[in-house]
Amino acid sequence: MRYKPFFSIVTPTYNRGKIIENAIKSVLNQNFQNWELIIVDDGSTDNTTQVIKKYLSDKRIKYIKLSRNYGVNYARNKAIQLAQGKFLLPLDSDNHLLEGALEKIYKEITQINHDLLFFRIKTASGRLIYTPTEGFIEARKYICEKVKGEFFPVCKVTILKKHPFLEDINGGEGITWKKIAKKIEKIYFSPKQVLLYNDLSKDRLSGRNCNYNRAYKIYLKELQVFGKYYFLHCPILLLKKLIRHLLLYKILSILTKNKSIKDIICNTIKGNEK
Repeated sequence: MRYKPFFSIVTPTYNRGKIIENAIKSVLNQNFQNWELIIVDDGSTDNTTQVIKKYLSDKRIKYIKLSRNYGVNYARNKAIQLAQGKFLLPLDSDNHLLEGALEKIYKEITQINHDLLFFRIKTASGRLIYTPTEGFIEARKYICEKVKGEFFPVCKVTILKKHPFLEDINGGEGITWKKIAKKIEKIYFSPKQVLLYNDLSKDRLSGRNCNYNRAYKIYLKELQVFGKYYFLHCPILLLKKLIRHLLLYKILSILTKNKSIKDIICNTIKGNEK
């Protein structure tokens, strides 16, 4: 009889051989065991393959090595295509599940019976980076960012197969979640904390890591996809994104092409965040 997992846990990775074991072990240590873990290596050149190989005796763990670096969303979509579970968990390789996370998520899904649920996270820095929210939220409220912060999404696999991540940008997963929310009209926010989110990682999108050109491309894509929606339903948000995000990140991306200026800007931002 073919193994049918309830959860498909998707982990794209690139040159994170030093830390990916934490993510893998956090899945193996769950008391809820009906899962598959699909790791897509986006062309790593470090020891990622050697690290992962020792876990492949567990047939629930699948490892795909791409021939080159295609981008994180391509890697995610590759895993989604292979997913056999009912619900998908996007577990980044620098994060890990908290103890008992899958059991909490499973119980919430069976009680709520909804297609997209957001769970609370714990941050490595100890910062609170979400608006405390609980229960069903209308799609418009979420898309217009009345609920702010980082959450851990759990979504039906069939929906993500129809609405994959955008492969022409590096990141910007929030655009996909907004597209899905618009489609299903509401989402559920759970009070349960299930993920340790590594907000200290050096390759995150945040401004303090100076990924300004990457951020500009993501916000440009977001406005291409949701600009009309923002104009109709939340014009103030559209104005903020045009000025604060698109214009600001464009200016910063131009300025930081000069290494000396980039060092000054980055050091100033990091100093202000301490």
